[in-house]
Amino acid sequence: MRKVLVVEDEFLIRLTVIDALEEAGFEVIVAATADDALQIIEDHTIHLLFTDIQMPGRLSGVDLAKVVAERFPEAGILVASGRMRPDELAQLGRVSVETIRFFNGDLAAEGDVYETITSLAIRT
Repeated sequence: MRKVLVVEDEFLIRLTVIDALEEAGFEVIVAATADDALQIIEDHTIHLLFTDIQMPGRLSGVDLAKVVAERFPEAGILVASGRMRPDELAQLGRVSVETIRFFNGDLAAEGDVYETITSLAIRT
């Protein structure tokens, strides 16, 4: 079964993403911070990372995306944020990512969120 690591500090967004992925048949592993997620990837193979960019803790979602891209080069990486700045995406460098934006705490994407998440998870 494909494993998706969801790293999101906003409770309602985290639940929405988890529900969509579980309904699509994926195994979902959850972390509220990038720091917690680092511990998780030590013990699990990840097929898809869904991460917020700005989170509490020492590491950002950008930092986490870089680690996952290095450790799991075939994994899909999807970054999401209501406050995504171009300089944050530029920090990703060569890491290939899909992006989803959240507006006012609601899941409002460039396209269908459910379809974006599940199609990226299926491709990996």
